[in-house]
Amino acid sequence: MALHPDVFQGPTMRGIIDKAVAEGKAEFLLTAIAMRGIELTEEQSERVKACSDEQQIELWLSRVFDATSPRDIFAS
Repeated sequence: MALHPDVFQGPTMRGIIDKAVAEGKAEFLLTAIAMRGIELTEEQSERVKACSDEQQIELWLSRVFDATSPRDIFAS
């Protein structure tokens, strides 16, 4: 039995997709931070992994390339 196309467009599926996208961006952010040689505390790593706000993750990511410390990335 084939799935109806609407299954992939409902609010539940949208939430699942949004969560997966945010998790992927968070993993990319952690990889970028590691590649820059910046060490995070366990608390900072968990903060990134727990974040589901894509705009926040993208803001942190935009700071990675000029950052020399976690403070540069997570500054308010």
